[in-house]
Amino acid sequence: MRNATRMLAALGLLLWSGTAFAQGNVTFQVDMNTAITNCQFVPGTDNVFVRGTFNDFGNGADGPLSDYTLADDNGDGVYNGTFEVLAEDLNESGEIAYKYYAEPTALGWEDGADRPLAVPMDVDTGVQDFFKDGGISDQCTAVTYDLIFRVDMSVQIATGNFDPSTETVNVAGEFNGWSNAADELLPSAGNPEIYVGVVESSLASVGDSNPYKFIAPAPNGWESGDDRLYAITGNEEDPDMNGNPNVIVPIRFYNDVGPDQILTEESTVTFEVDLRPAFYFLADSSYVPGDTQTGEEITSVNGLYINGPAAGAGDGLDDWATWGPDNLGAIMTRELVDDGTNGDRIAMDSVYTLQYTYAAGTPRRIIGKFGTDGYDNEGGFGADQNFDIDNGTNVISVTFGCVRQGDGTFTDQRGPSFVPGEDAAPRYDEYIEVAEDGSSCRAVRRGGAVAIEDLGGALPTTALLEAAYPNPFARSTQIEYSVVAAGPVSLVVYDVTGRAVATLVDEVQAASNYLVEFDASELAAGVYVYQLRTGDAVVSKQLTVVR
Repeated sequence: MRNATRMLAALGLLLWSGTAFAQGNVTFQVDMNTAITNCQFVPGTDNVFVRGTFNDFGNGADGPLSDYTLADDNGDGVYNGTFEVLAEDLNESGEIAYKYYAEPTALGWEDGADRPLAVPMDVDTGVQDFFKDGGISDQCTAVTYDLIFRVDMSVQIATGNFDPSTETVNVAGEFNGWSNAADELLPSAGNPEIYVGVVESSLASVGDSNPYKFIAPAPNGWESGDDRLYAITGNEEDPDMNGNPNVIVPIRFYNDVGPDQILTEESTVTFEVDLRPAFYFLADSSYVPGDTQTGEEITSVNGLYINGPAAGAGDGLDDWATWGPDNLGAIMTRELVDDGTNGDRIAMDSVYTLQYTYAAGTPRRIIGKFGTDGYDNEGGFGADQNFDIDNGTNVISVTFGCVRQGDGTFTDQRGPSFVPGEDAAPRYDEYIEVAEDGSSCRAVRRGGAVAIEDLGGALPTTALLEAAYPNPFARSTQIEYSVVAAGPVSLVVYDVTGRAVATLVDEVQAASNYLVEFDASELAAGVYVYQLRTGDAVVSKQLTVVR
């Protein structure tokens, strides 16, 4: 039993170190009465479990799920269970994440985001919930429908990603427990590139939005993106007179990739990724956000790699390579460079580059994700970059940690989670500025003891150090400067004796225009010199602090 194992482990650690790791006991209560009344849960036959970060959502090696079965001892339809939570199960806010799961019914997982719960130290606590918050349709008088699914595989056939002579395509959804092999579609008589299948289901009600996806063999696999949805209006007819009204689901292109959404000629894409948000994070925190898959701590940045279908450009590997330095981090065809070669325009400017050539037939929308040293630490689960490519030569510029979503807008709110398996967290947003309309984003330097902001704009042709503004000033002022070529940059403030009193910049910076804020509230009134050193240039100016 997991609890017993944890208790023994905790006792051993207590004897060894004097420190206990138990946080407290949590009593979970979930009201199943709506599911029972609506004929979707049968007491005494069906089971309901609680799954969360304290049991790896039922996917880890912490014991069988039967350890987390909830029981209804008094027959009131409310199922209960008390389980131990350890300190290691909590996120940085002192919370666990959890959901309820019912089987063997079609209820399955609760919908939506995980439920959060704060667990205080050494205090037993409890929570009362309604399964799916009561949003359960009535299946007591359910109608059995014939669901008619159709998928157009013409693009996959034309590009060689699907062989109709040997491969099959299936449909999955709540109607078959999301089985990837239960319901096979067959070529239609009128057009053999369109696959059709009829699935009987009584699990959907009028007005429900019901999810499904198509599945084909690799390299296609499960369709990417959000689940597809079909709806039942209640006006469906029964043309074949078998007693089941027909729900004719609109025909779809597999993965929504039609003939006008693929390249018609071989095309080259240069990916340029500004990695400064990761470097700024590392400089300010001595680590970068941990691996989304494992939570592994990362304390250095030595390289950058691409993963996903966007990386499957002729390297003969599966689209999604296994994350980690020993896996993705060992695949040289997926490594970006910052050494002035292979399309990299400026060496050592923290903009990493990779070039791929995509064959005709490649989808114009490709999915990918970047990670330092091969780790999955750019975004949370599912926070993949959406790249749109055209025929010919393409340059795609990316700010690490700023995700281009399916609708084409950018966001810095989908970074790695604080705890593996939890929702994404805005880890890099302190170092990313997103346009108000989401049309673009750029790296900025706002973190750390000194706020440095990359102003972008036209690349300077000479090193510049602007006059401080305001000047004179009492507490703080702003200084703009320009860097011509990537390299070490320092901006230091000296008093009249030549003694350095403040270092505003001391790092490698890319060629750009910058702004730094100088807080002089602890300096005595007087005249000071601030000096910029970059490459072979040294520029100095004066500022005056008044009191």
